[in-house]
Amino acid sequence: MNLKFKLLTLTLFVSIISFSQKKLSSCFSTERNHTEMFSKGSNGFLEFFYVPNGAWKKDNSSFSASKVNGDVSAIYEPQRKHSAVFYKGEDSFLHYYFVDAGKWMHDGESFKASGIDGNIATVFETQRMHSSVFFKGTDGYLHFYYVNNGKWQHDGESFKAVKVDGDISAVYETQRQHCAVFFKGTDGSLHYYYVSNGKWQHDGTSFAQTKVGGDISSVFETQRNHSAVFFKGDDNKLHYYFLNNGKWQHDGTSFSSSIVGGPIASVFETQRNHSAVFFKGADGVLNYYYLLNGAWAKDDKSFSASKINTTISVIFEPQRKHSAVFYTGSDDKTHYYYVTDGKWNHDQNSF
Repeated sequence: MNLKFKLLTLTLFVSIISFSQKKLSSCFSTERNHTEMFSKGSNGFLEFFYVPNGAWKKDNSSFSASKVNGDVSAIYEPQRKHSAVFYKGEDSFLHYYFVDAGKWMHDGESFKASGIDGNIATVFETQRMHSSVFFKGTDGYLHFYYVNNGKWQHDGESFKAVKVDGDISAVYETQRQHCAVFFKGTDGSLHYYYVSNGKWQHDGTSFAQTKVGGDISSVFETQRNHSAVFFKGDDNKLHYYFLNNGKWQHDGTSFSSSIVGGPIASVFETQRNHSAVFFKGADGVLNYYYLLNGAWAKDDKSFSASKINTTISVIFEPQRKHSAVFYTGSDDKTHYYYVTDGKWNHDQNSF
């Protein structure tokens, strides 16, 4: 093997490692009335960014129990009036940081039933007043951790219809008072687990129009009182399933002017009473689709300051009555876009 080939191979390997490990996740803190964000720092440990007095502050000293080795998933926990975060540790198991009595607490012992072999999806379950988490286990199946009677419970048996072979996205379904989850199965199709009459139900047939070719992002649509889901199809276009008159409807044409080139993140925009979606376009720039006058409108011009490297995290900010978005840019910096006075603002220096 010549030196040039060795160097090329090493460069590709390093790029793959960098891509898979660079993670961030945001949530909205009701207590602070502002968005907060967790990310993997350059030293491998978690970093936490929050706004205490009108300016971003970083906490990179509270999370030294275990380094990050995969997905990061943040959630706001109302029962504690504070955000929390789940992530894959160096031991390949789930780790959880939460706040109790004003201090960060680490739990790396409650989730040993299965190692993690994929992404993590977190949701807050109102009926339990606690967060829950899904992930692909080392056995290839979906795993679910939830709290019952004050203790973490593991369910690795309810999701055996098909193995996971791609992205996972969880959502809280208000009409059922329970969480639900979407994922790509080993058959290439979208699969959906939801709870009805107290039992997990599997739907692997309603989404057959196209195979999944990349990221999945689910959202609860208040106006329909049901979840909806966006994903990259095997045609590299964005696809959208929503419920209408009790049946799943497929929209694979409204977003056909864009090629999906990377991660997808959706959000429900209260001011429009409809979902919206962000994703990396083929040119590397962030694309944003939102509903305007009853039709989908596209914005791929407002986010040109930096191209996307990897993770996108989207949040609705009630104080601004608009969505906001974080992503890791091609410059390896964290970028944050938010709306004030009807215009997108770009912050690349606070992180």
